[in-house]
Amino acid sequence: SIPEELPDVRGNKTELIQVVMNLLTNAADAVVGAEEKKVTVEAGVENSNICIAVKDTGCGIKDKDKEKIFDYFFTTKRNEGTGLGLAFSYQIVKAHGGDIEVESSVGEGSEFRVLLPLGKNS
Repeated sequence: SIPEELPDVRGNKTELIQVVMNLLTNAADAVVGAEEKKVTVEAGVENSNICIAVKDTGCGIKDKDKEKIFDYFFTTKRNEGTGLGLAFSYQIVKAHGGDIEVESSVGEGSEFRVLLPLGKNS
């Protein structure tokens, strides 16, 4: 759910859209084959940040993979993934002064939270 009014985030619109699209693509891929196929997007203000959360009810991320998911060319998508989407997304968010947080449980799904500072120029 998106509140009626959120403060603006300053930055490169194309890059920030790419971050959200990457997260949505990964979430959609994660729910393939899941019993409950659900992807949720939420946005709000937390402290001095806009928070965009993308949640899925998919396969989740194995503990051994969590520390590598933002590495270039790391993928769990066998022959389909390039391993660049999350790496680029992480770099874009960092360049905007933000961060990405991840919570995930195998078999239960994942939540990626993009935190972008309010009033920050990139």
